[in-house]
Amino acid sequence: MFGSRFRTRVWWPAVLALAIFAYLYHFDGFYIPRIGDESPYIQIVKLTAESGQWLPLRTAPGLENTKPPFLFWLGMVSTNWAQNWTLLRLRMPIVGITFLTAGLIFWLAHRVTGDRECGYLGALTFLGFRSTFQYGRPFLTNLPETLFVFLPFALYVGFRKRAEKWKLGFWVIQGLLLGIACLFKSFMLVVPVGFGFAWLFLFKRRWDFVSFLRRDAIKIATLVLVALLVFALWPALDPDPGSVLRQFVLEENMGKLGGAGFFSGLVTGQYALYRIWLAPFASAGLLALPLLFVLARAWRGRKELSFEEQSLWIITLSFLVVYSFPSQRQENYLLPVTPALAVLLAIHWKKIPRRWFGFFQVPLVLGLLLIYRLMFDVSQQVGG
Repeated sequence: MFGSRFRTRVWWPAVLALAIFAYLYHFDGFYIPRIGDESPYIQIVKLTAESGQWLPLRTAPGLENTKPPFLFWLGMVSTNWAQNWTLLRLRMPIVGITFLTAGLIFWLAHRVTGDRECGYLGALTFLGFRSTFQYGRPFLTNLPETLFVFLPFALYVGFRKRAEKWKLGFWVIQGLLLGIACLFKSFMLVVPVGFGFAWLFLFKRRWDFVSFLRRDAIKIATLVLVALLVFALWPALDPDPGSVLRQFVLEENMGKLGGAGFFSGLVTGQYALYRIWLAPFASAGLLALPLLFVLARAWRGRKELSFEEQSLWIITLSFLVVYSFPSQRQENYLLPVTPALAVLLAIHWKKIPRRWFGFFQVPLVLGLLLIYRLMFDVSQQVGG
């Protein structure tokens, strides 16, 4: 309907502006889509700010649960140490990081394809994911974690030829970025990220393990070691390192590995294996069917995929494989790969048949009718 130049210069920027408005509209309200962790996280910020110290993080009596500090420090700074205490100030850095992640996706999709329109499609796809809208506005760790986990992969895919020349210096920077992600979420992030890069390098070397050990192993070791050293700053500076080791490292992280009923839990229970493997489609929300089409197309033409596409699929599969092993398999563990999925969708967007987009309009219309019915019933009761 519109020419390519008009879409690139007018249409897609206007749609992106509308998406940003949708994210900012009433996002300081109490009833935006969110999960229950936001309230205790906010409480930690307030109690720690009132203590006048960066560490240790303070929690309410009986709710002791040590967490990495970066998110809470972000909340303390944004509220001026709780002197300007509003949900708007708490959530603004998070939604800002969400927009930065969308910008990173725009850059990578544009760089991979050379098509600015593809960049807009990638950014809008990410903002259109159900998981992004749910986790990308409340005061939670997930979007900072997503940005700083995906950034090393994006830099490698986008600057692959230069990265080969920069050698270890590049991987020190990569480790610093991953270390920031660890200080937002967990040191365990080095496992899927390290595994993803190892898989990627082995694939590039055509599974030549000798060449991999000689040329690539040191890069991954540097990445992981630097990230762990950055994370180690937390217990090194915390006045109570014992709580960090006991509550966070041993109980919250290592306690999720194995455990009683591990094998039976693979197929039944709250954390069954299928939940983690369906997580990308759950995250995509109304774009789940187009994502399924792209996955099927990639599988059929896997031998003809570009290096960039292969890399993005390997990144996604690495997280799926690694997070299949803990006994607690939560869908939000896969949020760091949603940017990769957004880029893949953007690359193939114009090849997806329209009917695959039309299918999701059925549940959308049904959902809108249900909301209208509920609103009508409430208004009738209030009016009565």
